[in-house]
Amino acid sequence: MKKILVTCLVFAISNPVFADWFALPGTAFVNNNAISGAGGNGYIYIGMNNAGIAISDNGGQSFSILADKNTSGFSSSNYIRDIAASGTHVYVATQDGLSISADNGTNWTTLNKTSIPALPDNFISGVYATASPLTIENNVEVATFGNGIALSNDNGISWTNINSATTATFASNYDKAIYQASDGSLYVGTVDAGLGRSTDGGATWTFYSTINGLGSNDINNILVNFNPSTGQDEIYVATTGGLSVSLDGGLNWTNYTTANGLV
Repeated sequence: MKKILVTCLVFAISNPVFADWFALPGTAFVNNNAISGAGGNGYIYIGMNNAGIAISDNGGQSFSILADKNTSGFSSSNYIRDIAASGTHVYVATQDGLSISADNGTNWTTLNKTSIPALPDNFISGVYATASPLTIENNVEVATFGNGIALSNDNGISWTNINSATTATFASNYDKAIYQASDGSLYVGTVDAGLGRSTDGGATWTFYSTINGLGSNDINNILVNFNPSTGQDEIYVATTGGLSVSLDGGLNWTNYTTANGLV
């Protein structure tokens, strides 16, 4: 599953080798919050700030509305915070629950605090999904804005909640982003406590903040790439203070801002 968070009105789409880029007119999708590309089906999903989710099946040449609050089973909120796609499953984080489709968006069901199964909060601020190496199910992780994170290893049928009350080393319940690295390590981006990492399925956490070199403790998004030549995780963290990058698994950080050419 590939995911990039964007907050601008124009999207740039590239082929896998980044040889050619083209822009998608932002006027068609105002106030976009998230973009996700599914690994298996080639679809591109765009989450909008007050208009639901759109889909492209032709590499971004054109889009159509896939689901919004008027779609049966979809969230009652059109405010899309994040999108994850794995195989035929699509997971949409909204301000009123997590909407899930098992058939590329044809049918939907939404989980929240009152659903069965229940999530710890209605405000789902981040979602990540990847195929489990052990089963045919997806591992799904969600970040909530107020009640920590929730983890599922069965496509969202059952959940485990992790927050500061259940786990002493979990630093903040107000979380905006979540990511699972290729080695299974979990990363969470918080509003006020920086970047958290767990290498034991969420049982214990280590947090990185401005004290460790991050540009800000307010984290918007996370990407981790394992570099086989160095044997280290390369961690890219979008913060409200710019882009923080560690090429050695979090030991050292470099920050990039508008002074370095970011826009």
